[in-house]
Amino acid sequence: MEILKRETDYALRALHLLDQGECTDTMALARDCKAPLASIRKIMKKLANDGIVKAVRGVQGGYLLAMPSRRISLGRVVEVIQGPVYMNVCNRKGYACPYSGKCPMKGSVCILQKRLNDFFNKTNLAEIYKQPKKRKGKS
Repeated sequence: MEILKRETDYALRALHLLDQGECTDTMALARDCKAPLASIRKIMKKLANDGIVKAVRGVQGGYLLAMPSRRISLGRVVEVIQGPVYMNVCNRKGYACPYSGKCPMKGSVCILQKRLNDFFNKTNLAEIYKQPKKRKGKS
């Protein structure tokens, strides 16, 4: 099971490249992310429509982050690219569970969903892009 879809992975890689501060076109993003150009174009359009990136027109055009990466949550990117992530169908709004009132897992699944949502919404891209420090004696 994959929580993050391939397109979301490409989006996070593209945003990491844009975090360097340079205006970058979709050809360069696709090349550097090792992603199909058509996918990158679609992703960048979604991110621009949501205000995460801004498009720059012209010969030197491309995309820039619309705000610092520390102000962009992982949850926002995930939702823009692939929609909300649910641990189970019963966590979807409006879902009528046939086991309602009798489900032994509902409490645990709801707690897990809240933890996942909290992690996605409280973690910003700058935190994700930090390289973890290697511990001495570990490789």
